[in-house]
Amino acid sequence: MKKKIKWSCETWICKCEKEWPEEVATCVCGGIAAEETRNSYDEFEWEFPAVNEVCGCCNGTGTTYLGWNNADQPAFTSEDFEMEGPDFREDYMSGAYDKTCPECNGNNVVLEIDHGHLSDADKLVLKSYESYLQGEYEYQQECAAERRMGC
Repeated sequence: MKKKIKWSCETWICKCEKEWPEEVATCVCGGIAAEETRNSYDEFEWEFPAVNEVCGCCNGTGTTYLGWNNADQPAFTSEDFEMEGPDFREDYMSGAYDKTCPECNGNNVVLEIDHGHLSDADKLVLKSYESYLQGEYEYQQECAAERRMGC
């Protein structure tokens, strides 16, 4: 199985015609990035070996309360159920409010990168992808801090 991942980054093309993210300095064939081989900032796509793992959003149930991620779901106390009445509790417990999981689409499993079967090329590209994700995370943290300051 393969997991296809796309992200935006600057790329370069090796003499063997393989496209690489800018952070990857050398191709697996030994080719190196030259200035004339650079592409513009574009969407890059790579397929990694993958395995099915239990969905972390719904913990493998295929459904979540109101379609929310499990981490974002409200927790109800016995007082909440008493306040809402017996019909609400009955409906809640029967799954009447459950919606299909937004991560696995009800399949109970998701494709995850199989780190045990990565080729050298996969490892190079994965390092670049993780760098991209870290940059995106830091950017989102900075934006959140600016919003808190009223910017």
